[in-house]
Amino acid sequence: MKMPRSKIGRHQTVQSVSVTYARNGTSTKSNALGMRPMQERAYEKRGSNIC
Repeated sequence: MKMPRSKIGRHQTVQSVSVTYARNGTSTKSNALGMRPMQERAYEKRGSNIC
C-alpha cells in the first residue's frame, strides 16, 4: 500500500496570536508565604487547610 505524498512547497495559512502584558511587576511579587498571585488564588480555591 502506498502512502500519500505530501505536497512540498504548498502554502498553508498559519494563525498567530499576539499578547501584551503589563510591565508593572505584579506577576513577580510574592506574598508572605512566597506565592505569586496566581499560586495564591489556586491555594485559596483548593482550601488553605491542606498542609
